Amino acid sequence: INFLFGVNGQITDERHAVSLTGVDPFLPISSTTSVDSRSFAVFGELYFDISDTVTLTLGGRFNYDDKESETALGGNLLILPQLIPGFAVNYGYSDSWTDFTPSATIAWAPDADQNYYISYREAFKSGGFNIPSLGQNDADILDPETIRSFEVGAKNSFADGAVRTSLAVFYYEHSDIQVAFVDAIRGSVRENAGQSSAFGIEL
Repeated sequence: INFLFGVNGQITDERHAVSLTGVDPFLPISSTTSVDSRSFAVFGELYFDISDTVTLTLGGRFNYDDKESETALGGNLLILPQLIPGFAVNYGYSDSWTDFTPSATIAWAPDADQNYYISYREAFKSGGFNIPSLGQNDADILDPETIRSFEVGAKNSFADGAVRTSLAVFYYEHSDIQVAFVDAIRGSVRENAGQSSAFGIEL
């Protein structure tokens, strides 16, 4: 039995400043946003030699993410028929996400030139917020993206190592995919776009 164990931590502080200027009475509008992120993870893998030729690998990762944002928005506000210059508003978002992603692989290597395996893995991409923000909107809060993958493969060596081949057949399932698109005012904006699946063969 062999094992691998580790921890990971990350603290990120971001600042975003946006200013829209022009001749329109709504403008200029300025937005200053701060985003504070805290991330912590514990991960590990265990390797079991079931026999001289069969190895089982079990792994997992627990992830915790916490994010907070605060936006100060100011500019000119038009409430017909009156133009109110110099309005200011403050708002923000706060959310946290936890996830456990397991993995498992069983491999059979009858000799040094052959290795056959079956694996299952899950992965997690944290949620977040769309920045810059020009108004409070719950649609700007992103849910985490997750993926499940199944793979069957073979790695072989021939002619005393002169020829090596690698074959994999895989299937992926995505949930709550985070997709980026271009917004005319804010630039790149992300949203959760649902689910997808993919199947492929790689040689």
